Amino acid sequence: MILRIARKEIQLNLLSFRFQVCIVLLFILIVGSMQIMATNYGRRLEDYSTGAEIHRDDLLKMNSRLEFEAFGVTQDPKPSILGVFAMGLEREMSRSFMIPGFATEERGQMSSTAPASKLQGMQLEASKYSNPVFTLFQPPDFVYVINIVLSLLAMLFAFDAVSGEKENQTLKLMLTNSVPRDAVLIGKWLGGSVSIIIPFFVAFIAGLLSIVIRPYVSFSGEDWIRITLLLAVSSLYVCVFFLLGMVLSTLTQRSATSLILSLFAWIFFVLVVPNVSPVIARQMVPLKTADQIVREEERIERDMRDELQNVPEEERAEKMKSLGEEIEARTSALEDAYLRRLARQVNASVNLSRLSPSSSFTYAAVNLAGTGVTDYNKLKERIIRYKYELRDSRNKFLLDDRSKNIPMLYIVIDYEKLPVFHQPRSDLASSISNSLLDLALLFVFAVAFFMVSFIRFLRYDVK
Repeated sequence: MILRIARKEIQLNLLSFRFQVCIVLLFILIVGSMQIMATNYGRRLEDYSTGAEIHRDDLLKMNSRLEFEAFGVTQDPKPSILGVFAMGLEREMSRSFMIPGFATEERGQMSSTAPASKLQGMQLEASKYSNPVFTLFQPPDFVYVINIVLSLLAMLFAFDAVSGEKENQTLKLMLTNSVPRDAVLIGKWLGGSVSIIIPFFVAFIAGLLSIVIRPYVSFSGEDWIRITLLLAVSSLYVCVFFLLGMVLSTLTQRSATSLILSLFAWIFFVLVVPNVSPVIARQMVPLKTADQIVREEERIERDMRDELQNVPEEERAEKMKSLGEEIEARTSALEDAYLRRLARQVNASVNLSRLSPSSSFTYAAVNLAGTGVTDYNKLKERIIRYKYELRDSRNKFLLDDRSKNIPMLYIVIDYEKLPVFHQPRSDLASSISNSLLDLALLFVFAVAFFMVSFIRFLRYDVK
């Protein structure tokens, strides 16, 4: 009985005008989005290759210590190919970063250069060939299309699933034939969800085939697993919003009222909650800016240097060492407190936004694609470690130029001994683990919406 009702729903939807609009819209948006994002990925790959050569040449051309102290080492993280589907934080993660030469000095030394800091001296650069218009109108990726467009389509398919059939008197006729109400509801959910997922799958496969023929697009075996999981999560997300539409349909007697409530619910869950949550979290966990922390560190070091001026010459060496250790301890405590509070603010934003299935879907998708907050934090930690690797190996790759009259002021860079920057990427197991909570929340939303619609439908007046 359930399959018969589901088959009827699919047939009715396939012949409806909204299904035709749905399949055309999905083809245009999904295929077009993949084409745009694949082209964007190719451009970022070119930026990466060109930038790496430029940074290498610039480093080898440095011949003075002052120049190295000012510009230091610049590296380019490689863009992720799965950013084609879920851009997430990929724009930030694939930017060049610069570590000035002063940041490689020994910490705790009262020298003419500043001690290394977790917050100071690492500057992200913008894309060297970017069109500024893209900053104003950023191209939508696959996750954006699913999150915004497909969720709205799911609710538009579901808003009249019950109230519309009541108005047409078909629901009353169906129930008078002793058809169980639970079978009617489950059949409508299955039929309606499949009616949306079928054109979605077709559009996705068409978009995927249109980009794999490009020479620079090559997916590994793990990438294909991630893409499959991303498709499954998207299907679950569609089912959640279809069930939400059914809930609102069972709460009303007229399809027009259900449509208005569906639009309000969509705006609340997709637009309001994800965007308001960071603002609320910022008020809950106020935080100084990174620049303010750096200025405070500079003030601490300046005060210590002033204190050193009043120390007798014979005691200066010992006092310099103790002050250096004190600077390191105070700045480290200051930075650690800032980073802990920043982590609290981020966690508060994430947890508040999870009140919406839209946020849970986005977090799960970007984690599976390796472009989420976890991978972004790993990259930041890796940059900090690389900063200290440069410091520890400074004497190996930064050599005095003995051919000059004052070799201490001139340098020769041994590029072969420069530490290699290895970009961290979460493995598949870690990405799935990071997504489990959001996947569980999507299941909870689906079950909760189904139970509400089921309870309401059992009491629904079909007359």
